[in-house]
Amino acid sequence: MKRLFHVSFIAGLALAGLAVAQKPGPKVTLPKGNLTYDSIRPYLKANCFKCHSGDHQKGGLLLDTYAGLMKGGNDGAVIKKGDGEASMLINCLRGTIKPRMPRMADPLPDADIKKLSDWIKQGVKEKAIKAK
Repeated sequence: MKRLFHVSFIAGLALAGLAVAQKPGPKVTLPKGNLTYDSIRPYLKANCFKCHSGDHQKGGLLLDTYAGLMKGGNDGAVIKKGDGEASMLINCLRGTIKPRMPRMADPLPDADIKKLSDWIKQGVKEKAIKAK
């Protein structure tokens, strides 16, 4: 019985060590250049879809489609087209409007929030315009 306890204890320590040693997966970053909804969607998926996509509509807000983003949530529009600084989305990401988003996670980098704000300022384009 004592031996079984020791073996179980050692196995538990080994598993705990493996869990600590594992590194998190690659971090999703915003693309360089002009942004579109299509280009930022992977970033939104990594940081927002857990609570704002499909059946998860916290605050009535869906971010998994351009239409959902533009519609807003229970508190109204989250995007003020042409004015990133006045957009609820940007202010929630910065924490100037509570709750700070993403909830239960580290704040997004300031540089990423600025890029998103600039995208809103530039008109919140959905898709890249293809050259003819």
